[in-house]
Amino acid sequence: MQFAAQKWTEGIEGRRPNLLSDVAFQYMMGKNSNYNFAAALIAAVLEKDASNIEILDTVVKTPELLDRPLILDLLVMLDGELVNVEIQLLHEIFYDLRCFMQMCALLMDRLHTTYQELKSAGKTKIRHDTIYGQVPKAISINFLGFYVDKSDPFYLWQFKFVDVRRLNRIAAPEIEMFFIELPKFFQMYADKCITDLKTPLERWLFFYVMCFDKQKLKDFLDNSEGLFMEYEKQIEDASRQMDFITRYENSIFYLIESMIMSPAEERDSYREERDLIREELEQTRLELASRDAELADKERELETLRNELKIAKIID
Repeated sequence: MQFAAQKWTEGIEGRRPNLLSDVAFQYMMGKNSNYNFAAALIAAVLEKDASNIEILDTVVKTPELLDRPLILDLLVMLDGELVNVEIQLLHEIFYDLRCFMQMCALLMDRLHTTYQELKSAGKTKIRHDTIYGQVPKAISINFLGFYVDKSDPFYLWQFKFVDVRRLNRIAAPEIEMFFIELPKFFQMYADKCITDLKTPLERWLFFYVMCFDKQKLKDFLDNSEGLFMEYEKQIEDASRQMDFITRYENSIFYLIESMIMSPAEERDSYREERDLIREELEQTRLELASRDAELADKERELETLRNELKIAKIID
């Protein structure tokens, strides 16, 4: 968790939001206008073309869990398959079970929709195999701020239901889960250069996890395709919008407050991190207010000049 305290709440010089906060991730990935970002990230994980994705509503209304709808970070349809992408920075002991249950809820929602569509079409006797045969595959991609297994050397896990003795025999292929351990990637690539990145997934993870330093970010963008430059431009634009800043602030404070509930020996570092963020956000607010005041002064000066020009034209 120390890694989370140091990294998940950072931005470059207190201005650039952390790209892996849920607010920043959903802002960048959840818009149809940004489908190319989501397509590139999903393609990097699944290692297949994802250019024809359709971004879907992230609210799964049935069945409701814990008295509220299930709300996902990103949900797309890709070649008839549902792909859910989640950011989970805080460690949850039963996160793998939660992930599995989310996929089950998502498939139950699709099952219910299919059943209602068949009924609306006038079907009176609906066979179970007719419904289940139309359930799409559900793939879950999870970027984790904690370890699945710290002793294992690689950061990417891919889970399917396989027979423990016949590893090539898969049951329920409709569900597949990917877990990506961000702290492990950070450790593995801390001393790597941009030229060491060989795969699209490595480039995405490096962009997300390693580019907290302004110079490292510049080096990365100078040596990467324009997609990352456009991503960075949009997140910079968002960081100047007060509505985004407020939602981002609430998200980060929730993260920090949740960390403070961790074991006693870790709490002081989290409290210091929280206080630092508050100072940075307050400084950002003051700078935005100052900028707005300067713009207002400029507008008044411009209006005065316009009036003077009008008066001059009348005198002439």
